Amino acid sequence: MGPLSAPPCTQRITWKGVLLTGHSLDSALSLEVTGSSQSP
Repeated sequence: MGPLSAPPCTQRITWKGVLLTGHSLDSALSLEVTGSSQSP
């Protein structure tokens, strides 16, 4: 009951979290790089 239904749900949530975190980090890095390049 618990063990069988827990892994799939956890994997889905983790995968979503990883994607969201990765996207946020990518956006933050892009902003940082853009700001650094624009700085004189």
